[in-house]
Amino acid sequence: MNGTFQLPFGPNQLLFANSSGTLARAIEGWRLSWIYDVFTGAPATITGQTTLYNNGVPDVVGPWNVSGGSVLWGQNIGGQNLGGTYFGKVGTYQVVTDPVCAPGGLLDTTDKMGFNIVSTNQCPLKAIADSSGRIVLQNAAPGKQGTLGQQTIIGPGSWTMDASLSKNFRITESKEVQFRFDATNVLNHPQPNNPQFSINSLNFGTIAAKGDQHRQFQAQLRLQF
Repeated sequence: MNGTFQLPFGPNQLLFANSSGTLARAIEGWRLSWIYDVFTGAPATITGQTTLYNNGVPDVVGPWNVSGGSVLWGQNIGGQNLGGTYFGKVGTYQVVTDPVCAPGGLLDTTDKMGFNIVSTNQCPLKAIADSSGRIVLQNAAPGKQGTLGQQTIIGPGSWTMDASLSKNFRITESKEVQFRFDATNVLNHPQPNNPQFSINSLNFGTIAAKGDQHRQFQAQLRLQF
């Protein structure tokens, strides 16, 4: 969305209606313009261990019908600031040990040299459980393709607002000078970085930081003829 608003200063305006001469010429005709942009998030993939081909995705084993999220800042757990979360407040979903890494799971086997990655806590695979502890996403079994699919989630969107203030000063009948002052991202609104979408990360669903977008100003003087 965009628009332009002429400020109500100068003769016959709301403010300084009785002004005249140099003062009137200086304060009249100022225009405030703005542009407001809203961006949807980009499609993204929740990833799991690659068990067949590349770009591994997890199996859906519980009520997971999430197609997008909402950025929440200031989330923390145990006094540790998580930055932001994308799938609800802390505790909505939690990272747990993948069933294949649990005692009695698929990987709970001992090789000929007596090594067992489960008993030695060397199994890195994780799963995602809901607030009740029920697993909803887990890594696919070896040789199987995960059932979640590619690009099933929409990442965080954002918005920005730019503004400008301008006025034309007439010099002669055919010449005028335009003064313009632009402000990019006038509200100094940062955009969130992408969340962690790997179920094998302890930071699944968290947003580590915001982008480095910041307010910028620019002034220009232009002769029009």
